[in-house]
Amino acid sequence: METELGRQGAALLLGFGLGGLAGLCYDLIRPIRRRCGGLGGAALDGLFCVLAGGGLFLFAMGAGSGRLGLWDLAAALLGFLTYMHALSPPILPFFSTGLDKFCMLMASCKKIIKKTALSAKIIFQKMRECIIIKKRQ
Repeated sequence: METELGRQGAALLLGFGLGGLAGLCYDLIRPIRRRCGGLGGAALDGLFCVLAGGGLFLFAMGAGSGRLGLWDLAAALLGFLTYMHALSPPILPFFSTGLDKFCMLMASCKKIIKKTALSAKIIFQKMRECIIIKKRQ
């Protein structure tokens, strides 16, 4: 009996942690959702729901030895809600700022790649003209 209680307690703690991890993953995709608009945001929400639901289902089945335990899912929900109300407000701005910096970096990389491609086009076009002239002689 004591072993069973210890295992159930550990499963509840793991469920709580898994719910918090699901909240963190949701915070990671939240700035992307805001930038994608309606259809992209809905697609990301659907993807998150499928992945989080599947992960929680597999966890509950594994923790309950093949039986779906509602206490495990309730602990995961409690962990998710705790994260969203306690830790999400201070953490979310870091993810938003990180996404903004990443987008700025990608924009500057796009400019560099565009300039490099234009230079390569000019160089290879001149080489092609040189080869065509040499073939005619």
